[in-house]
Amino acid sequence: MKTEIDRRIMNYQTDSFGIVHHARYLELMEEARLSYFYENDLVEWLHQKGIFHVIVNININYMDSARFGDLITIKTEVFRVTEKSVIFRQTVFRDESILVIAEITNVFMNKADHGTITVVDMAEFWEDVEKLQMLRSKNSFSLVASNMGKGNE
Repeated sequence: MKTEIDRRIMNYQTDSFGIVHHARYLELMEEARLSYFYENDLVEWLHQKGIFHVIVNININYMDSARFGDLITIKTEVFRVTEKSVIFRQTVFRDESILVIAEITNVFMNKADHGTITVVDMAEFWEDVEKLQMLRSKNSFSLVASNMGKGNE
């Protein structure tokens, strides 16, 4: 499961030189992650179950800059799943050029007591459910092993 959204860079997202401010990428990626949740029917299900998600870590690599007027694409996919977290990889492109690669770690919590939820309890929503079920006996695994380490050279 991966999603892609396209966005045109607006003047309010740039500095006086027309270059996107680094913090604006976080906002654009937040929008793309929310789109991922909507497109994969997670928003309603999480609300019904009384679950919310919290970002606990963001690792972001800036490789090039977007500029005013650029059309960018933000790809969002599950990169790694552990017992209590889901790590999303988000890649921001302009045409074929990679501008930003980020890994965002989310944990899921119960609204009633703020206790963490085991990710396998939500297995129906994550790619490759058979591997997720194996998680019950292992600590972690990579959903996209072929992508591990890319963009961190």
